Amino acid sequence: MTASEILTLTPDDTASAPILWFRENERPVYSSALAGLAGQKKLRPVFLQKKPVAEQVKWMLTQMRTKQGSSLAEHLLQLFFMKAHKDMLATFCDKLGIENDEGTVEGGLPDSLDAAKVKEGVDALLADNDASLVALYLRVFQIQRPGGWPEVAEQLEARSELS
Repeated sequence: MTASEILTLTPDDTASAPILWFRENERPVYSSALAGLAGQKKLRPVFLQKKPVAEQVKWMLTQMRTKQGSSLAEHLLQLFFMKAHKDMLATFCDKLGIENDEGTVEGGLPDSLDAAKVKEGVDALLADNDASLVALYLRVFQIQRPGGWPEVAEQLEARSELS
C-alpha cells in the first residue's frame, strides 16, 4: 500500500491532521510541502497561499491522495509521527521489544514480529489514542518494510475500530 492509498482510506479529519500540525508547529515544512505539491501541478505556491487555510489543507490532502503526491505524503506522515506522536512510536516499539529512543528505532526494524506482542502494542495504542489515528500510524508503520508485517496486517483487518 502506498501513502496516497493510506490517505484515501483515512477519514478527512485524521488525514488532514498532519498538514494542520505542520502548519501550526513546523511552518517551513508546511511551506515546503505546499510548494512541492504546487510544483507538481505547475502552480505557483503564492497562488495557493492566498487561499484560506481550510482550502489550502483540502487542496494539499487531495494532491497527497494522488499517485504523484504519494512520495511527499509518505515523508510527511513519517515526520508527523516522529515529531508530533513520539509517544505512539515509543509505546508500540516498547511493546514489540524493538529498541528505540523515544520512538526512534535503534538499528533496523525486525524481519518478523511476535503476533501476541503486536496485539499488545495495538491494545496499548488504542487505550490512549483515537482509533483512526492508530489505524493511520499502523498503516504508515507497514510501509516501512516492503510487504509490511503479516502480524500488523492481521490486526488492521481483525479490528473493526481500525477499518
